[in-house]
Amino acid sequence: MSRSGRQVEFGEDWTGATTVDPSGGAYTGDYYLDIQYVNDLDAGAVVLSEGTWTFNPVRWFRMPCVDPVPNPRFMAEWYSLGDPFYVKPGEMHDTALTLENHGSTALTYTMSIVYDGGSHYGWIDVSGFSGSIPSGEAGHETGTIHLNNVMITDQGNYYGHLHIEGNDPVNLPCDIEIELIIADTIVTPAWDAITLVPPTDQGGGKSLTTSNHGNMGHLGKGTGNMAFYPDDCDTTAKVYLYDGSPVVGRIIGDDTVFNSSIWGTSFFGRYGFRPYHSPLRRAQYCSLIRSRVYYSGWFLTEDTTIGVEKIYVAPEDADVILTYTKISPVDGLSHSGLVLGEAIDWDIPSDFHPDDVNRTCPSTNTGAFDPARNLLYCWGYEDGNSSHYPYNCQLNDNRFGGVAFVESYLNGSPNSTAPYGGFIGENDELQASTGLHHGKLYQEMAEAGFRSVNVIDDINTVLTYEFDFTLGETDVYEVVSMLATVMDGTAADLQAQIDAGYAWYTSYGGMQMFTHMFDGSDQDVCYHCCREMGKFYDDGMPFSILDIDNFTEWLLRNPGVPDPYYCIEEVDVDDGTGTGTPSGTVDLLDLDYMIGYLLRMQYPDLGECPTGWPKK
Repeated sequence: MSRSGRQVEFGEDWTGATTVDPSGGAYTGDYYLDIQYVNDLDAGAVVLSEGTWTFNPVRWFRMPCVDPVPNPRFMAEWYSLGDPFYVKPGEMHDTALTLENHGSTALTYTMSIVYDGGSHYGWIDVSGFSGSIPSGEAGHETGTIHLNNVMITDQGNYYGHLHIEGNDPVNLPCDIEIELIIADTIVTPAWDAITLVPPTDQGGGKSLTTSNHGNMGHLGKGTGNMAFYPDDCDTTAKVYLYDGSPVVGRIIGDDTVFNSSIWGTSFFGRYGFRPYHSPLRRAQYCSLIRSRVYYSGWFLTEDTTIGVEKIYVAPEDADVILTYTKISPVDGLSHSGLVLGEAIDWDIPSDFHPDDVNRTCPSTNTGAFDPARNLLYCWGYEDGNSSHYPYNCQLNDNRFGGVAFVESYLNGSPNSTAPYGGFIGENDELQASTGLHHGKLYQEMAEAGFRSVNVIDDINTVLTYEFDFTLGETDVYEVVSMLATVMDGTAADLQAQIDAGYAWYTSYGGMQMFTHMFDGSDQDVCYHCCREMGKFYDDGMPFSILDIDNFTEWLLRNPGVPDPYYCIEEVDVDDGTGTGTPSGTVDLLDLDYMIGYLLRMQYPDLGECPTGWPKK
């Protein structure tokens, strides 16, 4: 853009020029501004793997130097307040907001407070906003937003907005969104990896990235993606399963809402799962079922009404990874109209499709389903160009990956041996900038049975466990699915893996293996909790002040939800008599005894593990 306009000289002919006239043709003068720009057809720095090489046309247009239109121009310092901001229960917080007028005349405005549902009102207040901002250098003012000024103690998410109207015809009215998170502690997502041991018969120790908020795959990061790296002949083939998550859908008012942890859904936002536990336990080997096991702990829907747990099992004796999902209310209420399922974005290594002239999609897959096995699967695209083989070391349409529904239980009894439905869809249809297109997902999951789009594209699988499902106030819903991938084989090889996985699952007791996997009972198939009295969780270290600290935190904030993450029986150290006798109840008397034993040397010991608890 030139620094200033110029006057058209006598005799100049501009009849062929492109002119953009903000006055709509009313301008009659002869001063114009020249503007030149580059039309970048694929934005990004190629040297940083952003975008692709393109020939970008250089364009130009002229704009009349029209007189300025006298209008105010409203601008706010920020337009939303939310994650990761939070306050503790009963605490107030003040935050500043600057409003600006970038126009040529004075701005007048009004501000009102709107609460977007919820059981509490009055938690937003404002001060310092005059309703008028002059133009020029003084065209700004800063006010204060007072949050939780009524000192709410109920933990949860509260939504509202400031509605601003005024004499700016372009930028007003507008809303400034406010999400207040009231929580004692915010637990952030953390990832681990579970590995098939020993390495598979195809040469790779397949692994899967797991997390404490339900995500698996971690957006294709690292090598924990059901791939065969580093034993694959193609060392760039590091991703088979790109990202995945359970989905819990509901209709709330007029909105369709799905909570998930797929495709970058914020764990602080309205649609993300919230991790409830820090990762106190890493993936571990479970000798009784000859498997690697990872337990996520609880993660909750954004409104903290429904809790979900995940357990991943990678057996030695089967080339699959089993995923167990447990869903139950944590608010003590019944919930109807639920949509329960699991969404996975597969990126099976593939060639670029000929239609992909800019080579933007390296994961071009095709999908199919096998109703007899409740299996959705996909495979890589092979362009058939002989010059690419064996230089890409193998045919990519020999690579497969899929997910199969195994069975579900309700309240400890068999519920279903088949899902409500399942489909293979295009990512473009379901993937928003972050997270999911909720309305589209709801429509797709409402359709029963199995189906697949007939495309060669970047695709996903969605298993619908239940549709329009009611979860009673004390109900516990459990479901098992199975993941498998093939590096160089056929669909029959994938199906054989699924069959072997079913056989392994049955031989180790089926759903019952998960019933006591981390519950601290004497039937615990993976972890007999009592290693040492006073140990609140097993970090492999002797009893210490850290155990007292963790026990204190749990005891004082007592979540009121099942908590199999911790070794409850190990902290039942005294009944108040000072003799180190368990009472069957975990309370402040146990905390006092632990403190007395460790810090004041007041008591001789913490007692022995309860009867039936083998000491490790």
